[in-house]
Amino acid sequence: MDAPILRCRDSAELQAALAALPAWRDLGAVAPPLAAAVLAAPAAVASAIALYAPELAARETLSLLVIGAESVDAVDAGRWYQAVPDLLGSRATLR
Repeated sequence: MDAPILRCRDSAELQAALAALPAWRDLGAVAPPLAAAVLAAPAAVASAIALYAPELAARETLSLLVIGAESVDAVDAGRWYQAVPDLLGSRATLR
């Protein structure tokens, strides 16, 4: 598994890795501090999966329940969490 979350050394490199993907190309135009802020939670989830449960990245579908996300992360319907498979270098879809 070529997981950008493990390969990238900092948030700027992670932003560039995601922006290189068609689904996230607009992320390249986002100011780095804002990109780091919106990617912090999804990156934490992806990092935990990559380090502690890498077999999950091989699944066809990942189901993610984020407790307490309704106050901050759900404002945009959890859009940034859709980056988790791409952060893992996975073809999984996220539910």
